[in-house]
Amino acid sequence: MAGEQLLLPSQEALLHRLQHLACYGEQLVLLAGSQGAGKTVILTALANELEDYNLALVACPQYASAAEIRRKIVMQLLPDPLFDDDTSLVDTLLRFTPKLLKPIHILLDDADNLPLAVWAECLMLTQVICGGAAVTLTLTAKPEFVGQLLQQLPQQQRQWLLQLGIEPLSMAEREGLYQTLLTRSRQKTFTPRSIVVNQLEQQSGTPAEVLQLLDLALHGEAETPKEFPWRKLIQTALVVLPILAMGVWYMGKMRVPLPKQALPSLAITASSTLSLPEFLLDWLPPTLRPAATIAATSVGQWPWLAEVNTRVNVDETPSAAVSELLQDAAATADVTTAEVVTSDAATVEVTSVAHVASDSAAPISESSAASAVIAANVPSQKIETAAIAAALVLTLPTDGYTLQITSMKQQQSVAGQLSVLPKNEPFWLCRSGQWWVVLLGHFSTYKQAQQAAAKWQHQHGAAPWIRAWKDIQNYQPQAQP
Repeated sequence: MAGEQLLLPSQEALLHRLQHLACYGEQLVLLAGSQGAGKTVILTALANELEDYNLALVACPQYASAAEIRRKIVMQLLPDPLFDDDTSLVDTLLRFTPKLLKPIHILLDDADNLPLAVWAECLMLTQVICGGAAVTLTLTAKPEFVGQLLQQLPQQQRQWLLQLGIEPLSMAEREGLYQTLLTRSRQKTFTPRSIVVNQLEQQSGTPAEVLQLLDLALHGEAETPKEFPWRKLIQTALVVLPILAMGVWYMGKMRVPLPKQALPSLAITASSTLSLPEFLLDWLPPTLRPAATIAATSVGQWPWLAEVNTRVNVDETPSAAVSELLQDAAATADVTTAEVVTSDAATVEVTSVAHVASDSAAPISESSAASAVIAANVPSQKIETAAIAAALVLTLPTDGYTLQITSMKQQQSVAGQLSVLPKNEPFWLCRSGQWWVVLLGHFSTYKQAQQAAAKWQHQHGAAPWIRAWKDIQNYQPQAQP
């Protein structure tokens, strides 16, 4: 074999077959192999063997034009440089074949970069006779391209093409190539043979992979320069900075104390005489309907109490008729009240002054007002009228609807929430587990509650929750802290 090209046994056998086809074949030989399989090495060795042929060896670059490929081929085959590269190869060679005495063999490496027009011309060249023999061609391409090309060719032209594939190297050839290249490099490695064999077994069997493994054993992995991660740093900053800003803003807001609210105190004075409505008298049991006068004071702290002005005569009854409701009310409101004396002509006057001026709020239900009235046939003893007022405040209605304005866990936030309530609307402060709940208004129909909720949302921006009294009977009314 001419030249000093190193070939493996399988490559040399393939070279002999290609040489035989170049001398006696009448087809276009297409050598298919993957990247690094040794196509260029075999094609170069074939060109060195065909010394008696008029040869043209061309490496086809990517995106090369048809005229450029024709020019490279014709300039190697013809002694006369006067030709037109826009003319097809068939027409150009037919003009000069009488002057050519040797057979023509054309070798094109990386033929998958050829334009389709040149492929068609190469197939037609196999039917041209020059120097007493047919023009032969050997082309190399990747297996993927070969499959696509065969699908596009008609059945008749497929017969003009012979496909040959490069087989993977055996383990003996891989190890022999590795040791041969290592010996030629005149360097020593500290990689054990067992590790080298294991790495060779994991390869697909191309010479390029063996050469890459040897380079890794001799020089190690190439160090890639470390780049500063600007992109990751910017992305992290875009996420972290808004979170930190929100945290600083929230901590600053938490340090600002809530505004101190002037809490109204409970004041009880016997300043007016009021009369109970007749419907309350009808609600009381017969034993509790004697004429009486109940004196009490207006409670400025609870503006939702409807103004009650009643005067009732009380008949003399046994002292055992004292209502248990008085005792419960007295235990609820821990305040000292005025003394009430009962007799045949004695009167007890209850005064609770609060004005409900809102047009949207419905009047207090009969059950709520009735639970706020405590009248009894009482002997001469001290009755705590403030307890009665506390009972009025701390009793939840059982029918109708109300608006749940807010709920909070911190008791110190209650005063600030109560300060924004309208002074002419009834409200309740209740406990539900760990929560403080503020209820505003008492409405007999759901439509009235909706209107009041819309008005509140228009004024304050947040929509309240419409609640039915029957659904929140488990709430525990509380006095204002």
